[in-house]
Amino acid sequence: MFKDRSIVSINITPLADVTMTLIVIFLITMPYIMWSGIKVNSTRAVKDKRIVKAAKGPEPIVLVLTAKEVYLNRERVKKRRDLKLLLRELLKERADKQVIIVPDGDVLLGRVVEVLDIAKQSGARKLALLKRREGRLALSQ
Repeated sequence: MFKDRSIVSINITPLADVTMTLIVIFLITMPYIMWSGIKVNSTRAVKDKRIVKAAKGPEPIVLVLTAKEVYLNRERVKKRRDLKLLLRELLKERADKQVIIVPDGDVLLGRVVEVLDIAKQSGARKLALLKRREGRLALSQ
C-alpha cells in the first residue's frame, strides 16, 4: 500500500529566509557591539573675563585625562583609589569645592564620567569640563 518514496528535492526557501534574517540582524547590531564608548567632542574654549579673574585666585584643582593616565595638578595618579583620596584631601581645604577636568580628544566618554563620579564622591560641589587649546589649558593665557 505505501511505497517507499525518497524525497527528490529539498525546499530551501525557509532556510534562505532564516539565513538572510540573521545576516541583517548581525549587520545592524555589529556597530553597537564594537563600540566600547563614545568619544568626547567638547566645544571650543572661549576666553572669558570671569574665567581669567577666577584663575588669579588660589590654584584650581585640575584633572587632566589622557587615554591611559590621569594627572592631578600635574602629578600622575596611578590608581582610582589614590585619586579619590588625594581629591578628598585637596577639597577639604578649599571653600569653593571646584574641580576642573580636562579630557584629551581621544578619551572615551565613559572614562570622563568615571572621573566625574570620583570627583563628586570625593566632595566636589562644582565640576567643570575644559578643552585643551594648542597644547595648553584654556585658563592659561
